[in-house]
Parts: sequence; structure tokens; C-alpha cells
Amino acid sequence: GHHGACVLGSEVLINYLINFARPFIYTTALPDTVITSIDCAWKYIKDHPQLAAKLKENIELYRELIGNQMAGVNVHSPIQRIPVKGNKQAQLFSDILRKQGFDIRPILSPTVKTGEERLRVSLHSFNTAKQIESLSEVIANQLK
Repeated sequence: GHHGACVLGSEVLINYLINFARPFIYTTALPDTVITSIDCAWKYIKDHPQLAAKLKENIELYRELIGNQMAGVNVHSPIQRIPVKGNKQAQLFSDILRKQGFDIRPILSPTVKTGEERLRVSLHSFNTAKQIESLSEVIANQLK
């Protein structure tokens, strides 16, 4: 890797560190190469405004197709959520979506409060309308 460290340990230890050692995890400064990469990406985005327009279009399409099932979620964000109570249910829902070809990850407790588990949908400018329609259809079928 570029920078950072590695912890080898049990799954319990790794989960504990991820969820309760955030102040330590986030104290490492980024190296110049990473800062340069971010700067180049920002310039690329500024030079290609059609990417932001396409992303906005994709967000609107997703929201239109999902409807009121996701009430309370930030309408303008490319990060959308699907509320699913319980770690087991969230993982099962994620597995169903993955088998359909969608990389939708669960956010499980203790990362979020018990009862606030969810799936994280990340929309991108490169997503096609057909992909968003297919995803929305699978989600709607699972929420019935």
C-alpha cells in the first residue's frame, strides 16, 4: 500500500477497532500523492460538468422509481439508503441484490444503532437508466 498500517487479529477484535477506534484510524495524514490524486480528480470534475448533470438525473430517476418507500432520505444525495431492521435481514437483502448483479452493501449494527440497519445505495454518473430501473424493481419486489 501507499501508507497506513495493518492489524491482524480475530474478527471480534477487527470489528471492535473499526467501530470504536475511529479517532486513531482517522489521525493519519494523507501523503502528497493522494492529495495530488484528489486535486486531479477535482479538476476533472470541474472540466466535465456533464458528469454532475448526469448524476443528478440518475438520482431523480432512482427517487422517482422508488417513490415514498424511502421517505426521509436525502433526495439530493447520490448516497441513498434502504432501511432494513436487523443485521440478518440487511445481510440477506444485500445478498439478494448481489445475486442480481448489484453491489449494494449492508450497514450493520454496531456501526449504526440497533434497529437502524440499512443498505447503502451509491448512485453514479456512469449508471444507465436501465440499471437504475432494474435495481428499483428488485428493491420494490423485496419490500413487498
